[in-house]
Amino acid sequence: MRAVFPSVLVISLLACTEPLPEPPELTETLQAYEEGPTVDVPIQDVADLVADWLDRTGLADELRSSGIIIEQVSTAIGLGNRDLGDLEPTENVREGVEILDGRFLVDLFVEVTHVCEGHDPEVMAPDPEANGTLNVNLRLTESGFDGAFWGEFDTCRFRNDDVDLGFDFNEVIADGPAGFLFLDPLGFDTERDYLFAFEGLVIVNAVLVLDGPFDFLVQQDVGTFVRVEDETGGQVFLFQPIDNPNAIELRTLSETWECDLSLQRCLSSDGTEVIW
Repeated sequence: MRAVFPSVLVISLLACTEPLPEPPELTETLQAYEEGPTVDVPIQDVADLVADWLDRTGLADELRSSGIIIEQVSTAIGLGNRDLGDLEPTENVREGVEILDGRFLVDLFVEVTHVCEGHDPEVMAPDPEANGTLNVNLRLTESGFDGAFWGEFDTCRFRNDDVDLGFDFNEVIADGPAGFLFLDPLGFDTERDYLFAFEGLVIVNAVLVLDGPFDFLVQQDVGTFVRVEDETGGQVFLFQPIDNPNAIELRTLSETWECDLSLQRCLSSDGTEVIW
C-alpha cells in the first residue's frame, strides 16, 4: 500500500523574534497503548465496530506503510548522515548555539511546508492555494533527531490509489493538527516504531470518515494498532498484522475476535461467529 503525498516542499524561516514551537504531548497516548484494553464489547456490537472502523484502520495502514511525511521531510532537509553544520543557509533554520566544555550544543528548529498534490493525477505542479498544505516542525540537537515532529494538515487534498477504503476511488481531504513520536529517537527513518496522533477531519470521496481524535501505534515487525475509545473513556484495540492485510483483530478486555475482511466475519476464541 502506498499513499501518494506531496512532493513539493518549502523550507520556512523561524525568525529569531518568534517563539520556539512546542512539540505535542503524546506521553499519555503512548501510555494508553501500554495499558491495553479496558472494556469488553457486547457481541451485538462487534460487527458494527469492526465495519465502522475499517476506514480508520485503512487510513492508519496507508500512513504507516508509505512513511509519507517521514520520507519527504528527511529528503527535504537532508538529515541522513549530514552534520547539522552542513545545512545550507537557504534551508532557513532557527539555530541556537552554546559552547560548553569546548563543544557546540545545537538546538535546531526547522519548519517544512508540503504542498499537497491534489486530486487530479494529471496536474504535475501542485498549487498550495487549491490543494492545501501540510506544515511540519522538527527539532534537532547535537545527537540528532529528538524523536518527535508535528504540524498541521491545512485542507490537504491528495489521492490514495492503492488503498481501498470502501470506495471505487479515493480522493482524500485531511484537515487538522498531527504529531509523530518515534519510540527509538536515535534516527530518522521509516523502519522505527512510532506513534501517530491526529485531531481533525478526514473526508474520502466527499464522505466524512473521521471527525475527532484518532491515533495509532506502528510496530514495524508486527503491525498497526488503532485505539478505539467509548463514551465512558474505556478503550479497545483493532490490530492489523503486517503479513495479512485481510485480517483484523478486535482486542477487548476479556476476548480477542479474529476477523476476516474478505469474508466479513469475526470469530471469538470459543467459535462464536458474527458477520456484517
